[in-house]
Amino acid sequence: MPAPRGNSNARKYSADETVFDNIDSEEKAWLLGLIVSDGCLYERRMCVQIALKHTDIDALEKAKIILKYSGPIYTRLARTYTSLKGIAYHHSESKTLCIYSKKIYFALINLGVMPRKSTKETLPKVHETLLPHLVRGTWDGDGAVYNNNNNRQQHHWRVALVGSAPLLTSIADIAYSVVGVKKPVHKCKGNWHSFTLCSRNALKWCDYMYKDATVYMDRKYQKYLEMKKYYAEVDMKRAEKCGV
Repeated sequence: MPAPRGNSNARKYSADETVFDNIDSEEKAWLLGLIVSDGCLYERRMCVQIALKHTDIDALEKAKIILKYSGPIYTRLARTYTSLKGIAYHHSESKTLCIYSKKIYFALINLGVMPRKSTKETLPKVHETLLPHLVRGTWDGDGAVYNNNNNRQQHHWRVALVGSAPLLTSIADIAYSVVGVKKPVHKCKGNWHSFTLCSRNALKWCDYMYKDATVYMDRKYQKYLEMKKYYAEVDMKRAEKCGV
């Protein structure tokens, strides 16, 4: 089903409009993080939209369950277009969830979520016990977990996140408390910034995000399991070599 235009579906489907009144569960914290990083609020339509790669539809299905949303997930087909400056852009196929609700819209505003995409997003305040789930949501939105092999056949696992400077600075501070290493936030194209952790620090960070987790993007969780398995095998080989 193609993505909707206008607000023709505004009153067509139902949702739990109290979800973001109180962030008191893993599921709510994760979804809030996902919206902060990869969601968009449209004031004119009072719409909350989350768009992800078509291969990550599982995350949108989980969002639907949390929101108790009765509507569909839409498909945006791949397309290529040329800007007024003559620059060609390609958009891959994506899946989109659109929730039309004035109450949900303003609940997210009150939590600090910015309308549309900006470079001023901040990390919402939640209870300390829910922080891992909140940051996991942001990572599922605009983060990456990957294995960067080099020519010496060594494995260098990394986790990276792209976003606003305020958002990444807050996450970098949390990461410092988790891994014990202060990593800088780097400026990249435009006003966007990036934050990266490597090797064992990446594993420690993912252990923190995924501890006791029950809701997450499947693709990135599987990458985490690959990384965890790799370092477990490295430790086993070292132990065998040392005769332990």
